[in-house]
Formats: sequence, structure tokens, C-alpha cells
Amino acid sequence: MINVLITTSTFNKNILKKLLLKKNFKIITNKMGKKVDYNFLKKNISGIDVIIAGTEVYDEKILKLAINLKAIYRIGVGTDNINLVFCKKNNIKVFTSKTDLSTGVAEHAIGLILSAIKKIVEFDKNVKNKKWKKQSTNLLSNKKIGIIGFGKIGKKIYELLKPFKLKYFYNDEKRSNYLNIKFKSIKELFKICDVITVHLPLNKKTNRIINKKIFNQSNPNIILVNTSRGEVINEMDLANFLSKNKKSIAALDVFQKEPYVGKLQKLHNIILTPHVSGYSQELRSQMENEAIDKIIQKFSEK
Repeated sequence: MINVLITTSTFNKNILKKLLLKKNFKIITNKMGKKVDYNFLKKNISGIDVIIAGTEVYDEKILKLAINLKAIYRIGVGTDNINLVFCKKNNIKVFTSKTDLSTGVAEHAIGLILSAIKKIVEFDKNVKNKKWKKQSTNLLSNKKIGIIGFGKIGKKIYELLKPFKLKYFYNDEKRSNYLNIKFKSIKELFKICDVITVHLPLNKKTNRIINKKIFNQSNPNIILVNTSRGEVINEMDLANFLSKNKKSIAALDVFQKEPYVGKLQKLHNIILTPHVSGYSQELRSQMENEAIDKIIQKFSEK
């Protein structure tokens, strides 16, 4: 019997049926409807052979309890939440999704940018509260945008926003050969840009890379969007910046600790979504199918 633990807060039941129809699999799912914590993993991981994982942390402490673990299938592309060194030493295979998430994440980031610049969330709340309060908004067209992290997602945003005729700037470890996008330091981007969108992996270099040193020199009327990793922004420094600069707006899909509870929820100049930029139904189904098919291929009885 192969014991499979599915930790993601949602999983398509029709896709899961493919595994349930196989007689040699026993499945434990996350019924909490939210990201699992250490206690959940501690309780359930000891006899597990395979994990279909989300963004929860698999450090050495928790992995040592998984004495039968043979493989982790990460729904997504990031592995910063998994101790890869321990996995390699203990012959635990780690797989990530091959599905290209860039379109889904880029579309969500652009949706947040437009929601912020057009005050859509604020207007929606006012009308629902019987407040017919008109305010001027701004054009996105011809604005200056800074893309921090010019990989697949950053490039997709660049392509999708072309009709707005923006002035493009970027920051990335690798220099781009695109003709009409200029390299700037992160400090420079925050000084000159109207919109910043962040698409960084989490590592030692990027951890809290956006902090009070950056905010202290920032354009006071900036829109900041983050759909990458919550840890790349110091949330307390961001909250302090937004409190002092009421015309700036942040739009976040990711947080240092999820589900998020904190000071940012009390601010009016912020838009918050629950880590769903990669949750478009089409892409999610592709990733889940991919994980299930790989498990069946590797572990099914011949």
C-alpha cells in the first residue's frame, strides 16, 4: 500500500479519482481549507510514502519524521520551502510542476495593478455600503513601471502590458537584451517608477530585500504589487510606509506567514488576495493532473 498525503488546501475531486481507482493507494487530504501547519504534518507524515505539497515548510525537523517518504510532488515551481539537501541525502525525490504558470501569475499581477490605479476595490465597497462617492482615478497608460525579477513572469507582464505604452524598467541578476526596457537598481526603481511589480524567488539575497531603506527613498505615490514570495518584502516596513504615504497603494497576493493576520489588514491603501495568482482553474488542473499521473506511473502496481 502506498500512502499519499495531499497537503494543498484544494484539490480537484475528479482528478483525484484517478488515484482512488487504483487499489494500492491510501490517500490523506487536507480538510482544513487552508495551508497546513507543523502540527498537521507532525501528526500525518510518519507513514507517508508520497506527498503532493503546497508551500508549507519541509525542514529537516519534519522530514526526519517521514521515515517512509520517497517523493515530494510540489504543486508549483518553488522549492524554497523544502530542505533539498536533506532530501538528496535521504534519497527523497523532489518534483516540481512543469506547467507554465507565468500567464496566470502575470494576469493576476496586472489585475492588481488595474484594481489599484482605478480604485476598483474602494469603489466597490462604497457602492455596496450605499456610498455614491466619485473620485478621480489615474491612467495606467504612459506610466513608468519597474519589474523586479525579469524571468518568465516578468517578461510575460512586459508583453501583456505593451498596449498601455508604458516606460519599462527592470532589475534582475541577468541583464536583458530587450531594447526598450532599462536596467535600474531596486532603489532607483522605487524612486522613478509609478508602478512596481515583484517577481523574485526567495533566497538569502532576496529575503527582505525590499525594506525601510528602499521605502525611505521611494516615490510617495507608488503602486507596489507582489505575487512572488511574501518574504521578499519586510511587511512591517511596508505597513509603516503605507501609513505615512496615503497615496501609495500596495497589492499583495503573498505573505511571510499564511494565512495572513496583521497590521496590513487595517490599512485602507492596500489590496490583499489569499495567494491565488497561480490558482486559475485551467493551470491548477494541469498541475494536479501532472502530479497524479507521475505518482501513478511511478508507484502503481504493475
